[in-house]
Amino acid sequence: MSFSRRFFYYSLAFIAGVIIASYSDVNIFFYFGFLILGILIFCVFYQKKEVAILGLCFLFLVFGMFWEEKFEAKSIPSGPKNIHYFNNKGEITFKGTVYGEPERKTDKQKLKLKVNSVFIDNKEISSEGNVLLSMPIYPEYFYGDEILVKGKLLTPKEFPDFNYKNYLEKDFIYSVVYSPEIKVLSKNNGNRFFAKILKFKDEFIEVAQAVPPPEGALLEGMTLGETRRFSTDFQDELSKSGLSHIVAISGMNIIILFEIFLTIFLFFGLWRKQATFLIIIILGFYILFIGLPASAVRAYIMGIFLYLAKAIGRQSTSSRSIVFAGTAMIFQNPLIVTRDVGFQLSFLASLGLIYIFPILKEKFSKKTQDSKIKDLILTTLAAQSLCFPLIVFNFGNIPVLSPISNILVVPFSPYLLAIGFIYLLLGFLLPILILPLSFIVEISFSWISFIAKNFALLNNFFLTPPFSLIFILVLIIALFIFLKKKTSTKVSLQKV
Repeated sequence: MSFSRRFFYYSLAFIAGVIIASYSDVNIFFYFGFLILGILIFCVFYQKKEVAILGLCFLFLVFGMFWEEKFEAKSIPSGPKNIHYFNNKGEITFKGTVYGEPERKTDKQKLKLKVNSVFIDNKEISSEGNVLLSMPIYPEYFYGDEILVKGKLLTPKEFPDFNYKNYLEKDFIYSVVYSPEIKVLSKNNGNRFFAKILKFKDEFIEVAQAVPPPEGALLEGMTLGETRRFSTDFQDELSKSGLSHIVAISGMNIIILFEIFLTIFLFFGLWRKQATFLIIIILGFYILFIGLPASAVRAYIMGIFLYLAKAIGRQSTSSRSIVFAGTAMIFQNPLIVTRDVGFQLSFLASLGLIYIFPILKEKFSKKTQDSKIKDLILTTLAAQSLCFPLIVFNFGNIPVLSPISNILVVPFSPYLLAIGFIYLLLGFLLPILILPLSFIVEISFSWISFIAKNFALLNNFFLTPPFSLIFILVLIIALFIFLKKKTSTKVSLQKV
């Protein structure tokens, strides 16, 4: 058995341990039981490698449980040295530095603050932790600002349809403050290189703002990962039409960008391996440019493993690569397994591209000629097929017409992205072209807003299954049977 195959099993065992610890309270007897079992199996069957590997898998399972519990323990404050110790204890004053890019909406802004001290009885004592500040849009605050904050630290709420507490915990944020009093103490305290990148990005945002919303908002979302001009109504339309993923720098956008660059580089005579390595470097700079949003970084890491495996390996290599990528991210932060829906969707979308896309491509290649548009449609269906059960489970509603709206939009996404990037670049280099070209961009992106608006009006087609857990299990079983049948058929044909 090869090392990569053994490591694949160890990775799965580690992930299984993280999942077990996430959904249950693991007591000390459970730990020791699996630990002793793993050691015994490995020692007794040391000569039989396959059985010995099973023993090591138990050890990795125990390590996964321990690792998740270690990160979980951070949510429990050990005293005033943790800022969330002061949650729900009235008004308090503390000091910290804004980290990460501020999240701005049409009417509010959110800042992530890394706390370094708290004031008690007019005395400054050391304290640490992350706090999310939510406040009106003005005055604006920026990355690297050191600020003094006065407000009530609150534990994030758990809503019936959304666990906001768990959502923030994945980023190690255990406290929120609404409408605090803020005083700026100093500026430019963050990483200077990252700060310059964010300022550079703001110049492109100014170019994009010449295009009126909602088309201008779409342009910013698809190219720069910005959602500041998204109105609540337009976000609702995108959600109901099943097009929310179009405007986020996530797995689908990374795939589209990869395919655009791949087509260009292959046209100019590069080999696929050369093009793949070059695209990975270019997309890395792009992710850095848009401010390193978590969803984009996650999709980029998945994309690296997926496309490198496709360029130099086989389908089995691709699936292992995705598991290795997921394991690396889970090791860095095990809380993303159960608290980060975006990670789960990226992982499933990647598996859909590995297993579902070849089946769909083989089926439809017999009936129609190959084309880039057809491949994009099949890519969308493949990625969404495995994501669909998870979307149902997490959000309850099923946008029945989502496949149709995506088929009407996704094939045009590469061209719209190309138009958007060309406009931003030309507008940045030659500001005199901003207004004339903005009209072309507005007309081009109006197709997405038109589809989103009209499909959202058909919200009566949204179904809410009474037993979402049963429904998702049925979908998973159906997908498993479908894949099993296709795989069996392919093996039979190979034997013949």
